[in-house]
Amino acid sequence: MKLPVFFHRPRRTDILLLVLAVLGLVLVPQVHATGITFKSFCHIGINTGSTINCTISGVATADTIIVNIFGVGVFNGFTVTDGQSNTYTEQIFSLTGSGAGASTYIFATLSTASSGSLVVTVATGGPSRAYGFTASDYNNVIGFGKTGTDENDAAGASGTSTVSLTGTGATSAFIDDFLLFTISTPTVTANNGQTIRDNGVTAFCSASACTAADSTSPILGWSWSGGGAGCSPPPACFMSHSALELTGAASGTINTVFQCYGNCGNPPITLVNTNSTHTVNFNQSITLFYEFQSNLNGFLLNVTTNLAKSYANSPNTPAFGVYTIPSCPSGQTPFSSQCPGQLQQTNGFFFNQPKGRVSLANLRIAVSNGQWVGIALSAAFSGLDVNDTNTGITLFQTNEGKMPPIIQQGSSLGSSKMGLWAWITGNAIVGTTPPPLTQFNCAGFLDCLLPNWVGSFCALGAPSCLAVSGLVWALILAFVSTFFVGKYASELAPNTKVPIGEIFLLLFPTWIFVMAGLSLTFVWIPLFFFFAVSVAYGKHTGNYL
Repeated sequence: MKLPVFFHRPRRTDILLLVLAVLGLVLVPQVHATGITFKSFCHIGINTGSTINCTISGVATADTIIVNIFGVGVFNGFTVTDGQSNTYTEQIFSLTGSGAGASTYIFATLSTASSGSLVVTVATGGPSRAYGFTASDYNNVIGFGKTGTDENDAAGASGTSTVSLTGTGATSAFIDDFLLFTISTPTVTANNGQTIRDNGVTAFCSASACTAADSTSPILGWSWSGGGAGCSPPPACFMSHSALELTGAASGTINTVFQCYGNCGNPPITLVNTNSTHTVNFNQSITLFYEFQSNLNGFLLNVTTNLAKSYANSPNTPAFGVYTIPSCPSGQTPFSSQCPGQLQQTNGFFFNQPKGRVSLANLRIAVSNGQWVGIALSAAFSGLDVNDTNTGITLFQTNEGKMPPIIQQGSSLGSSKMGLWAWITGNAIVGTTPPPLTQFNCAGFLDCLLPNWVGSFCALGAPSCLAVSGLVWALILAFVSTFFVGKYASELAPNTKVPIGEIFLLLFPTWIFVMAGLSLTFVWIPLFFFFAVSVAYGKHTGNYL
């Protein structure tokens, strides 16, 4: 049997339009939908100094404050504070290798304690530096995600810089901190549609570019030109670029939860009448700590243990500490020289403490999902007795002192039952659990086999992957359907020219509508194809007989 020609000459325009439509869907860059909103900013800069501040107006309770710092030279000792005593954490930095180079830093506090005007202060801790910053107010942020940097100490009079963040959330926004030092004032262009929130930091940025921006795209690119002939040979012009993901709420109900971390026992809090600390020689200025990764975006509220006996007229009671690591890349060891823990809060030794619970309380230390946290305990002398729990987890020790400002020489002591715990409150997204993607032992075509075929192209079941897979399977099924329709139509009417092209143009969007009806592709895709194919199909309807 001779099958009809797949496409007739008059339909080439239709097919070209269809192919362009498919390519357009595949090649259009993804833009994330987000409920995160920019509200306002303030900025300031100084040619030389150690403390500067500015005031943000209209801050609401639970807003997120982002501080983009622009610095000169090799320095990473900035601290950020504000008038509400919110805790700021350095989320990412990109450091130059030159004393005259450009460096960028992004600090953040997840949730402000109250509303009103907010004075934000950035200090060096003593050294006199040239630097400036932009402080921005955002709301609807539930945490911090991926980070990225790009540094160039031989930037040139023109060039580009791109930071691409992968594995980001569908409801995220992205903070972009870009600093460029050139000879002449450059022309700087955002390559990926970033919204520039501020480029008005004065002082050392007057002839350069200090840009604080944000975007809904995880690809953050800049280009510049007109930097001046003096940029070559290097080093003369410098570029620094840092980016941070702000995670937004996913679909579902947001519940506030309290979760216990450290050695809480099972169930929390379960104590036993033994202790593992009596023989620890705290005379040697050591600190014990548990380390963990938070799986909540929220706040650490306290650190607690339970004294096994009273210490009347004695200072030999626990001192507590909370340590956090702003960012620890995959494969690096937390609380090491690669990922040091920074002390956020501690206390002096209690005196005349009775038996029972003792805490470092009333804390509000911001932590984010995936962030490493350490809760520490030390004592003035040996002989401290605190109750164990009924579970054993890995305990760590450092000999860097009693509650040192930085822990970068932590070593494992193995499993321990020493009771030491912290409570974190934060947000958890509660939604409908999607069905597994690998239910192959089933018979239903639409609700089982077809979703599994679509899911077979995606290892993790990400929505973007499933949407593209749905298009691929729609194309495959359209070709198969068209083949069988054409085959049997030719057998039933051998003397009739079968409109294969038009049949394909009808079946392809039909399968796309099926995919969309089963939520196997984005809902706007069939609307796009309905418009595109209607134009193509209507152009030659009736010309095939």
